[in-house]
Amino acid sequence: MPRLEPGLRRALTAGNATALAVLLLLLAGLGVPRGGASAPAAALPAGDGGPTRRVLLIVVDGLRVDTAADPALMRQTAALAAARGLGTARVENLIPSTIAGITTLATGRPSPPLDFLSDFSAGPSADGGIFAAVARAGGRSFVAGPALWPQRYGRWIAASHAQAAVFGAPDGPLVDAALAALRTAGPDAYRLVVVHLSETDEAAHAHGIDSPGYRAAAGRADDAVGRLARAAGPETAVLITSDHGTTRAGGHAGPEPEVLATPLIALGPGLPSARGLTVRQRDVPALIAAAIGLPPFALVDDARAATRPPSIARYAGPAAVAAAVLAGLWFLTALAGDATGRPQGTALNVALWLALVLQVVDRPTAAIATAASALVIAAVSASRAGAAGLYLLVFPVAIGAVAGSLRLLDGVASCAAHPPALPVAAAVALALPPLISLWRLRRGAVAAAGHDLRLRPLQAAVGAFCCGTDHASVREIAPMSRRTRTVVVAALVLGLLIFLVGGPSLFAAGAAAFVIGRTLASLARGADADATVGWRWAAAGVALATAPPALARALGQTLSLSTIDVHAAFHLIAGPLGLPGAVVVTLLVVAAVPLALALGFGPAVGAASPRALGALAAGAGGALVGQAVVAAAVLHWPAAPQAAAALALGGGLRALFETFYLFAALSLARACAPRAATTDRPPCAVTTPTMRSCPGPVTSTPADGAPA
Repeated sequence: MPRLEPGLRRALTAGNATALAVLLLLLAGLGVPRGGASAPAAALPAGDGGPTRRVLLIVVDGLRVDTAADPALMRQTAALAAARGLGTARVENLIPSTIAGITTLATGRPSPPLDFLSDFSAGPSADGGIFAAVARAGGRSFVAGPALWPQRYGRWIAASHAQAAVFGAPDGPLVDAALAALRTAGPDAYRLVVVHLSETDEAAHAHGIDSPGYRAAAGRADDAVGRLARAAGPETAVLITSDHGTTRAGGHAGPEPEVLATPLIALGPGLPSARGLTVRQRDVPALIAAAIGLPPFALVDDARAATRPPSIARYAGPAAVAAAVLAGLWFLTALAGDATGRPQGTALNVALWLALVLQVVDRPTAAIATAASALVIAAVSASRAGAAGLYLLVFPVAIGAVAGSLRLLDGVASCAAHPPALPVAAAVALALPPLISLWRLRRGAVAAAGHDLRLRPLQAAVGAFCCGTDHASVREIAPMSRRTRTVVVAALVLGLLIFLVGGPSLFAAGAAAFVIGRTLASLARGADADATVGWRWAAAGVALATAPPALARALGQTLSLSTIDVHAAFHLIAGPLGLPGAVVVTLLVVAAVPLALALGFGPAVGAASPRALGALAAGAGGALVGQAVVAAAVLHWPAAPQAAAALALGGGLRALFETFYLFAALSLARACAPRAATTDRPPCAVTTPTMRSCPGPVTSTPADGAPA
C-alpha cells in the first residue's frame, strides 16, 4: 500500500494481521474431531412387525418438542404423539441450521460447522446417504421441499418438487406433490418419500413462536401432517421430526436445549414406538433403513477419532498455529514502533481474502497454511523495526482472554438457566475488562496532564460534536474538521435508521457506545512525546475491543448465534431488496454497537500520530486475538461439551466480525481526517477553554487579546 498516508497504512495493516490471526485460530479449532460432543449411539430398538414397503419422512422446519405435543397448536400431530408416543432426536451440529439438519437426516453424519453458509444454496454431496442406499437396493426416492435437497442429493433422488423461492413460498404445493407421490403404484412406486415444510421456521424467524403468525403456520403444518399421515395408509411407515428446534424469539443457531431437541414420532410397521425414546438425529437414517429392510446403514461415530493415541503429529499443527499467532502479535507491536506496514499491508490483505476463499471452497488445510505463512513472513520482514514494548503484547491479550472467558461462561449459564440469566447482571460482569482498560488509560492521562481529570463524558461528546471544542474539564481532545463532521452526520443518520429498525434498546446501546467512544478519545489524546502515549493508546484499543460485548449483553445477546436479532431482516425478504438486503441489514444491526463506539472515538484517530495509531491497533488487535485464543482452546478440546464448543465457535465468529467492523471504522475515520492531522507532528492540547499548547514556538492569545 505505497500511496496511503502512514497512519492509515498502519491501521489497515494491523486490521489485516488481526483478522488473519483470529481466522487462523478459528479454522484450527474447527479442524479438531468432535467425538466428545456426543456419546456413542446405543442399540436402536427393533421395529414393530417386519419391514414395510415404504417410508414417509415428514420434516417440519424449526418444530419444537413442546409445540408438537401441544393440542392447542397442532391438534392432529399431538394426537399422533399421544397414540404412538413422542420421542426426541438430539441435534449434534455446532450451528443448527436447515442445511445442517438435511445433511444429518440424509447421511447420518453431523454437518461441518460452517455448512450454515450453504443454507440458501448448496453444492452436490459426494455421499448420497439414505438416498444412495435406497437406489442401491433398486428403489426410488421422492423429495418435496426446499431446493437444498435436490441440490445436494439430486444424483440419487428419482424425482423431486422443489419450492419456488427460498422464502415466502407456501407449503401447499409441496403437500400436493407428496400426496401424488404416495399414490404412485407399480414399478414407479417410491420406497422413500420426504416432505419438508418450511412455513413454521419462517414465521418463527419473523415474529417469534408466541406470535399469531407462528400459531397460524403451526396450524397449517398440522393440517399437512394429518393429510399426509392419512394418505400414507397402514402399509407405510411414517416418521415425523424436524431439522432443528427454535428459541422463543425465533433463533436456532446456538446450543439452547430447545434448539437441540427435535420431536420424533414413529407410526406404522417397521418402526419402534417413540414413547420415551431419545436418539441422536444421526440415527434417523438408520431407522428408515431398518423400516424398509435395507442393509444396516453405515453410521460414522466421531468418538473413534477422539480416542487416537498421542503422537507428535497431533501436537505439531497446534504448535505451528500458536507460533504463527505469536508472530502476528509481535508484528502488531512492531506497528506501534518503527514498522510502517508498507511492504506487508498488501500481502496480508491478499492472504486474508485468499484464506477465506479457500475455506469456502472446503480447503481448510490450505487456508490455515496461507494465514500462518502470511503472519510469519510479515513478522520476519518487520524484525529490524523492533517491537514497541512487551506490554503491548501481554496486556491486551490477557485482558482479551479474560473478556473471552467471561463471555463463554455467561453463554453457558444463559443456555442452562430457565429463565435465562439476567442480561444486566451479565453485562456488569462483562464490563470488567473495558473498565480495567479505562482505569489504566486514565492513569496514563493523569500522568500526562500533571493533575487529576474529572470526566464529564456527555458534555465532552456533545461539545466535541457540535462545537468542535471540548469541555474544559476533559482535556486533550481533537476537534472535528468540516469533512469529518459531514461523514459523522451521515453515519449517524444511517445509524439512526438501523437503530430504529432494531428497536429503542439498540438505539440506546448505540448512543451509549458513542459516548463511551468520545470519553476514551478524551483520555487517549495527548502529546505523543509523552512516555505514557503507548500505554494510553494501547489501553484505549483494548477498551474499544472489549466494550461491545458488555453493551450487546445488555440487549440480551450472548455468544450463542441464536441471540442475533433477524426479525427486521426477515420482514425485508419479501420486499424489493430480497435476501441480499436482509443479509446486509442483519450485518448492520450486529455491527451497530461496535461501529457507534468507533464512531465516537473517530476524531481522536484522525488527529493521532502514526505511532499512536499503531499502539491503538496493537491494543485492539491483541484483545481480539485474546478472545479468539479462548475460543480456539475450547474448540481444541475434543471432549468439550457441545454447548461449550458451540459457544466457542460463536465467540470466534464474533471476534472475526468485530475485527472487520472495528478496524474498518477506525480506518475510515483516519481516511476522513484533515491532512494536517495525519503527520507525525504532536497534536495540540487544550490547556484552557480558549488556549491551546503546541510543540514549538507557538504563541497563544488569551480571550482578552493580551500576549500569553
